[in-house]
Amino acid sequence: MRAAPPPPAAPAAGRAVTTTVDARTAAADARISLTGALRDGRPWTGPGTADLHWLRYANTTEGTAVGYVFLDTPKVRVTLDQVTRSRRVVRTANPDTQVTRSVLGVTVDGAAGARPARLAYALVPNAGEAELHAHRRGPIGILANSGRLQAVTHTGLGLTAANAFTRGRHRAGDLLLHGPASVLVQRGGRRGGAVRVAVSDPTMDRDTVTVLLRGRPLRRTAGDPQVRVDRAPGGTRIEVDTHHAYGRSFTVTLSE
Repeated sequence: MRAAPPPPAAPAAGRAVTTTVDARTAAADARISLTGALRDGRPWTGPGTADLHWLRYANTTEGTAVGYVFLDTPKVRVTLDQVTRSRRVVRTANPDTQVTRSVLGVTVDGAAGARPARLAYALVPNAGEAELHAHRRGPIGILANSGRLQAVTHTGLGLTAANAFTRGRHRAGDLLLHGPASVLVQRGGRRGGAVRVAVSDPTMDRDTVTVLLRGRPLRRTAGDPQVRVDRAPGGTRIEVDTHHAYGRSFTVTLSE
């Protein structure tokens, strides 16, 4: 799953922006189907441009499929073209042989001068239509999707993930991040179960990264020595020594 705003510089500079969600190829004679549903629930078949809730690409010749769930996304452009190119385009040592392939493109277009749009979508391998339709009720939820913070939750897996590159406090569900941080939290399926936390510094230049896990105070049961856990007003304070870690993740396991 990906949740991120596109870079604002290009629209501000008067240039159009195209964000590629996915691209894939198949044999020229493969039987391909494109089905989906609009945001209002009506069925959709492609290619074309639409306000999609989900899309399913199926190669019935090979018996494969992939689904796309658009959680926080503008209109999506779906293309399916027959493309012929020389093998030499891929590598100059290849023979100059023409090859035709069926090419899928799933993109989001931003017009020149338009305000940056928010994007959040999930790729679901081998998904059926019923499974994709069920995503209207979860299990994936967007907690934040801005230029300051991106955060998602997956209730089925008990996961919360947050990523921030800017200064200041960032709140996402039961997480409070202090400055830039990348955090992944997994809670056990039962009350009182273990809580596992992974923290890294996305900037690679911070000495420490601090995270507050709101709720009942928790105690440390295992983890990396670079992680310090303390009780704090409103929850559990996690401080990680990230000096010269160069993006490495540090983990800790907590319990009541």
